[in-house]
Amino acid sequence: FSGQSGSADLETLLQLTHLYFTAPRKDTDLFNSFVSKQQAFLQNMMANPQVAYQDSVQKILYNNHPRGPRFPKVEDFGQINLDRALGIYQERFNNANGFTFFIVGSFDLKAASDLAATYLGSLPSSGSTGSFKDLGIRPVKGVVKKEVYKGTEPKSYISLSFTGETAYTQEAALHLQALVEILNIKLIETLREELSGVYGAGANGNMSKIPYGNYSISISMPCGPENVDKLIKATFDEIQKLKDNGPQ
Repeated sequence: FSGQSGSADLETLLQLTHLYFTAPRKDTDLFNSFVSKQQAFLQNMMANPQVAYQDSVQKILYNNHPRGPRFPKVEDFGQINLDRALGIYQERFNNANGFTFFIVGSFDLKAASDLAATYLGSLPSSGSTGSFKDLGIRPVKGVVKKEVYKGTEPKSYISLSFTGETAYTQEAALHLQALVEILNIKLIETLREELSGVYGAGANGNMSKIPYGNYSISISMPCGPENVDKLIKATFDEIQKLKDNGPQ
C-alpha cells in the first residue's frame, strides 16, 4: 500500500490503511462501470500503431507466455468475476505478517508511533508469511529479429532488448545504472547530434533478484523507415566501443 496526506491527516491515512486490509468494499455498479471503461479504453489504445507494436515486442520477448508482460485484451475484462477478484484480494491481504511500513514526513514521532500501534499494530497477523512463486517466465534466448507492420504513416520504431541471468548485488546494480546513463549520453551524441537520425533515443536497464537473478537493458527510438538499419548499426557500434574501451 502507499498513500500520502497532510500532517494533520495522518490518523485518517492510517485508518484507511487498516480498512484496506480488513474491510474491502464490493460495489457491483462501480465494478461494471470500471470494466466497461477499460474495454472502451483498450479498443482505442490498441488502434494506436505504437501501442500495438509495444504489445508485439513483449509477446515476442517472452515467447507469448500467458503470464508474461502484455497488454490485456478487451475480452479479458469480460472474464473477471467480481467475487473471485475480491477473494484473491482477501487471500493476499488478510494477513499483515511480513509487511514493513515506512512513514516519512513532518509529524510528531510519539504521536505517529501511537497511531501506528493503534491502526497498524492491530492488523490481523498469523504465523505464516507470503512468498513468491517462480512461474518460469524467461525472455527468449539468442538473437531474435522481428518486424511488425501496423499503421499507414511513414514512421518506424526500434526496440533493442538485451537480457540474461546474473547474480544480483547492489554493486552490480549500481554499475548497470551507470552503464545505462553513459549509453544514453553516447546515443544522443551519435544518433541525434552526429547522424541527425532521431529526435531522441533512450536506454533503460535494471537488475532483479526475484524470482531469479537477471538483468535487462532496452534501447528504443522512433525514426524514419529509411534510417532504421543505419541507426541500429550505429547503436551497436557505440555498445562495442563501451565493451572494448569503457567510458571516456
